[in-house]
Amino acid sequence: MKITAAIATVAVLAAPASSALAQSQRAIAVIIRQTFPDDPDRAVCIADHESDGTPHHFTPTARNGSNTGLFQIDRLTWDPRLNPRAIAVVGRIDWNRMLDAAYNSAVARRIYLYDRRRGHDPWSQWSTRTLCGG
Repeated sequence: MKITAAIATVAVLAAPASSALAQSQRAIAVIIRQTFPDDPDRAVCIADHESDGTPHHFTPTARNGSNTGLFQIDRLTWDPRLNPRAIAVVGRIDWNRMLDAAYNSAVARRIYLYDRRRGHDPWSQWSTRTLCGG
């Protein structure tokens, strides 16, 4: 499923029971664009390549880690309980909310702004950035 598709499709991949309403691809693209107003097209493209635009996307990784949600946030890198230095970058993260499109996008924005403040490519944490220009 692509976020950029003209037809709104429902993305439900292991959706939690508390998620009563599935978010359409179009609604997800709006959330991402609002969260990244300075680079909306690239943000949508990266989320699309990271998770197929599926907010409930979960990928187990090596070392018992996981990449979670639209932007496939790496828990081993960004969970302050597992990496104490992460607290200065992203603050506290409620991992129970990471499958929510808006929450995952907001955490991705914190990471994006961290790299931008350091003078780095703000998308440097996402390997799919090269597929989305820049």
